[in-house]
Amino acid sequence: MRIVVEAPARLHLGFIDLGGQCGRLFGSIGVALEQPRWVVEARPAERTSADGDSAPEILGVLARLGRTGWSSGMAVRTLETVPRHTGFGSGTQLELAVALAASRMAGRSVAVRDLAAWLGRGQRSGIGVAVFEHGGFVVDAGRVAKDVTADGLVATDDELPPVIFQHPLPGDWFFVLVTPSDTQGLSGATEKGVFAELTPMADDKVGRICRLTLMKVIPAVLTDDIDAFGEAITEIQVTVGEYFAPHQGGVYATATGLAAAEFAMRHGACGVGQSSWGPTVFALVRGEVSAVRLADAIRGHLGDDTSRVSYTRARSRGATWRLDP
Repeated sequence: MRIVVEAPARLHLGFIDLGGQCGRLFGSIGVALEQPRWVVEARPAERTSADGDSAPEILGVLARLGRTGWSSGMAVRTLETVPRHTGFGSGTQLELAVALAASRMAGRSVAVRDLAAWLGRGQRSGIGVAVFEHGGFVVDAGRVAKDVTADGLVATDDELPPVIFQHPLPGDWFFVLVTPSDTQGLSGATEKGVFAELTPMADDKVGRICRLTLMKVIPAVLTDDIDAFGEAITEIQVTVGEYFAPHQGGVYATATGLAAAEFAMRHGACGVGQSSWGPTVFALVRGEVSAVRLADAIRGHLGDDTSRVSYTRARSRGATWRLDP
């Protein structure tokens, strides 16, 4: 018997409220991707084990779930992987995939949001949990805020960010992805420290992001208006990127990412940006033919650069699992 879980990567397209003046903080925009993805296989075993570079994290998840009584005796393999700390949300997706496999192997139907709460996921963004659960394009409402003036950008409640909009993107919208090599985005304690030091974003900038999200991004998803969607996401990306620039070296985390984004906009992309702390950047186009052409053009433009360039659709469903005899 084996359990196989397939979990999507995601793009984090920006924060909505980095000011907290309305009592909630963060709020996120994001989307599930068809590729890359985690595919995790779990089998019953006398001794718990895991393979590959992610073995320590997998074993850590199983250890944290030990108090449930249904995470012992598993051999876990990763059949497909998502690059770590590159803007794809790999940590959340892997941990949830392993936890889902463990619960299903034990015959338990535990809700994804309960698994996420046990694992301590969703501290700032709820996008990873939401796309694992249902896929698609997601907007979440963030978390209840502390006194952000005194304490930096720190949320206090333990509630996962509530999802306020979730909907599939049109099937002919494609994301061209460029992941610069030999660099990683902020994560872990370093990322937490940055948020604790930040001062609130100016109220007019927060208001602009909120207006773009409500009145341009969401309607564009519902009406298949890729140009309006791309324009709004690009503006949100610039605003958020300028806010984080002192901590990542600029609006984009790498010179390669900036070069790829600027080139994509000059060659037909509807919108561009950087996912989370990067270094992965994205360019949005309509149609697979356009995606192939733009990916090839970016490779040519970057020359000898070893960045990974690919393209993918958004994923309209969440993680899946199956039980094989």
